Amino acid sequence: MYIHRLFIILLTILLLIISCKKKDNKPLTISIVSGSVGKELKVLEEQIAIFEGLNPDIDVVLIESPETQDRKYKQYVNWLKDSTSGIDIYVIDIVWTAEFAEKGWLIPLNDYIKAGNIDINDFLHSAIKADKWKGHIIALPWFTDAGILYYRKDLLKKYSLKVPDTWEELELVAKEIVRKERKENPYIVGFVFQADKYEGLTANYLEYIRGEGTDVFNNKGEVILNNQKAIKGLETYIKMLKISAPGILVFQEEDGRNYFQSGNSVFMRNWPYAWSLLNGENSDVKDKFSIAPLPGGQSGLKGISTLGGWHLAISSYSQYPEEAFKLISFLTSARQQSYKAIRAGQSPTRKTCYQDPQVIEANSYTKYLFDIVQMAYPRPVHPEYSKISRIIQQEVYSALGGKKTPALATDTMAKEIKKIISGKDISEKY
Repeated sequence: MYIHRLFIILLTILLLIISCKKKDNKPLTISIVSGSVGKELKVLEEQIAIFEGLNPDIDVVLIESPETQDRKYKQYVNWLKDSTSGIDIYVIDIVWTAEFAEKGWLIPLNDYIKAGNIDINDFLHSAIKADKWKGHIIALPWFTDAGILYYRKDLLKKYSLKVPDTWEELELVAKEIVRKERKENPYIVGFVFQADKYEGLTANYLEYIRGEGTDVFNNKGEVILNNQKAIKGLETYIKMLKISAPGILVFQEEDGRNYFQSGNSVFMRNWPYAWSLLNGENSDVKDKFSIAPLPGGQSGLKGISTLGGWHLAISSYSQYPEEAFKLISFLTSARQQSYKAIRAGQSPTRKTCYQDPQVIEANSYTKYLFDIVQMAYPRPVHPEYSKISRIIQQEVYSALGGKKTPALATDTMAKEIKKIISGKDISEKY
């Protein structure tokens, strides 16, 4: 009887120990919020499955964010303001780093980077530079973007025309090809791009004014926008509407990509992600297109692409920052960036990936893209960037729609951005 009772007690203790051990060994859960443009979400799901296989003590929950950049930004702000949102990792636009860091929503990664022996020098300089704020590295570059010119190489070859170096040349080449092709394809237009009133409009606009040799700010952070070069750049943007598709003023990335992919445009301004989709089996332009740097303005300067890209950052409210950084380290490794480039067509932020034979084989444009992203300019790095961009969107869109002259829109932009810099509230107007 005593032995039986002792056995029951020992068995109970053993079960309690096992129960506690199982509880202690239960995988903890971290979450990451990401977008769904192109193949991004599907490939991320594949990478998370690989990560979980290598780290059985960590479960990862993937949360899909709104697709458009503006809605994504608003949703992120709501989540980051709420300390109970439960999101650990955010995939953030390169231009949000300064604002989110200034508000204390993201944690510095310097100590984690040092502990993980991560080679920061292998990242593209322009990308990692945009992730720094007040001496801290706030995020790590995941994939990069730069505006590029897609063109129908078959049509240019057919009419013995060269890839344009200036916007004026693009207009002339586009008009000539459209005129000659219109009988066979009544829907063909010269050029599609982003012109809706959203963040993509700002990216496009900056390429036109920088191609003329000017910018929003100088190196001292002073607003220099109100000048003839900026007006000329906006005038060129407006001229492109005349050789574009019906409804271009509501075109975002996927609208232009679908139009070009259907064989209905000679040129397209878009990001690198479109390459793999345009070469898909159901694409009407498969093997019929190539890419080039964006044209420059009339000043003789080369075109300057807007640097884009999405980076990985950890919420200040994360309960598991070490595990979150483990996932970030995995996703931003050269091996996983090459995997992402091959599977999703998204451009790596690791320099070594641009020499990866498998990446080059999957995306033959890689050898051209490296120089483009190296020379690309970021959008203004400022904690009030979102407000600055809204001003640009409002005024440029008014000019594109014919409601304001380029000169008036440019003058208004300069004045309103100066108010932002000086700390004045313009929220009621924009």
